[in-house]
Amino acid sequence: MNTASEHFSLTELAEGVFAAIATEAGGAFSNAGIIDLGDQTLVFDTMNTPLAAKDLKQVAEELTGRHISYIVNSHWHSDHWMGNQVFPKSTMIFSTPETLEFMISELDEIHQSQSNHSNFRSLIETYEKLYNETKDESHKKNISDMISRWKFELDALPELNPRLPNMTFDSKITFHGKNRVAELFASGKGHTISDVFLALPEDQIVFWGDLGFFQCQPFIGSCDLEGWKLKILSMTNSLFKHFVPGHGPLGNQSDLHLEHQYMVTLEEKVREAFQGGMTVEDALSKISLPEPFNQWVAASARRFEANVRFLFQYFDDRM
Repeated sequence: MNTASEHFSLTELAEGVFAAIATEAGGAFSNAGIIDLGDQTLVFDTMNTPLAAKDLKQVAEELTGRHISYIVNSHWHSDHWMGNQVFPKSTMIFSTPETLEFMISELDEIHQSQSNHSNFRSLIETYEKLYNETKDESHKKNISDMISRWKFELDALPELNPRLPNMTFDSKITFHGKNRVAELFASGKGHTISDVFLALPEDQIVFWGDLGFFQCQPFIGSCDLEGWKLKILSMTNSLFKHFVPGHGPLGNQSDLHLEHQYMVTLEEKVREAFQGGMTVEDALSKISLPEPFNQWVAASARRFEANVRFLFQYFDDRM
């Protein structure tokens, strides 16, 4: 089974363990996981829109023959939990207390977007114009994919009824299933104020959430940079072989190393620019990254700009 939905493709990593990898132009935006514990089913993250989550729920139920027992929300960024609402109230949703607190704070912004679509529509119109003006076909494809994702988000707004976690934990939970054991870890500060990941020791699989961005730029805005880098390095010393990132394709230890190298390389480049007296605008125009990171930048210029601006502020705060 390869394609389960227009929003994601499905890959079986081990018997009863599936990665749902977001398509570029669909309504999922972030990846998810389906884990058959043997007598219960766990879903790791629920994607960016209820529409994508409906497909995820249907596929999970078809694959396992049962309703979903548990959902894990890996962190507070909304592209990983807007699908919570499509699952029944009997499904227990887990997060850390810090993640729940930030999710609650997100509700006001979500409700504002529901009551006023103008900013969303203006963004789409701006990028439709940019698409028409762009000559490079790869750039046009990237812009087209972004527009498509935003339209799915816009269409989802009227029916959004965000559902929050009803179970919190601050250390570790072990799910003992008939077929396998799944270990859920609260890893502390990294990509956000509080990230979690799910490990399947017997299968050597980790659902890594947004601690993992593979073959694409990590979004480092508002992160704990040192904490995140340390978490990646710690996992590279583990025996796990297969990683499902929050964004990008399935990966392995090499992808972890590349992600860490991107962070170190960009940090060094921005530090050099900052200490050399450049403005952030100068840095944005002059910083270039080596392969393969230059290709990641070309695919997502908006994220590169956000990352550089974050690092400038990061160094300024430490002066």
